Amino acid sequence: MVKSIYGDKILINIIPSEEGEYILPQGHQGEEQLSGRVAFIGEEVKKTAVGDIVVFGQYDYNKVMIEGIGYIQTNEDNLICKLKENE
Repeated sequence: MVKSIYGDKILINIIPSEEGEYILPQGHQGEEQLSGRVAFIGEEVKKTAVGDIVVFGQYDYNKVMIEGIGYIQTNEDNLICKLKENE
């Protein structure tokens, strides 16, 4: 179990997406976009919650393995947009 994620770090589980599934903010068209569900957040994360579905760019993350599970690690500022908030 992940006990602590530091600072503004976010761990994301990837969700396969179909091209054209959503409209991206200006300036982000043309690059590969990935989406995923937020699994863990750091103590400094303010605008994102566990369970949110988010979009991030192809170069703004690191892949990490924790207890045999693969996650994407990125900073909150690297998120392009939030597709759905956790309800």
